Amino acid sequence: YGVTAVYLLGTSDIEQDPGDLFSTSSIPEDMELSAKTVVRAVAMQATQSKYAGADIEKYFVKFFSSAIYSFNAALVRSGAAAAKGMNVDSATAMRAAGDYMDQLTASVPRSYASLSDAPTCVGTVISETAKILGDNAAFLADKFRS
Repeated sequence: YGVTAVYLLGTSDIEQDPGDLFSTSSIPEDMELSAKTVVRAVAMQATQSKYAGADIEKYFVKFFSSAIYSFNAALVRSGAAAAKGMNVDSATAMRAAGDYMDQLTASVPRSYASLSDAPTCVGTVISETAKILGDNAAFLADKFRS
């Protein structure tokens, strides 16, 4: 059921074992796209990038911090979050973060290609995101034409 035994027994308020998030072993939940799978994929890639060298780790931090900034800007834009820590309006923040991420992706350090095979959670995030992008292909094509 995706919850800990102590949660089911009512002796803990923690639904899931936080240790699962940072386990390097695959878990059954890695096969479906969920917030937990995405967090695990990011954590595993962070661990891999740390051991791949300083350039990769810096790239990783810049890329994912920009993604989180952009996500927060979208929440601010929708009214679901306050603009705490943002120094520009949400639309500008989203564009700036997206443009910066585009710039970063154009300069991925070559040593990143030498990392080991992707864990299950990373593979799931990649394949499921490819499906999402495929489902939105017409929208994306129109966006890139303009």
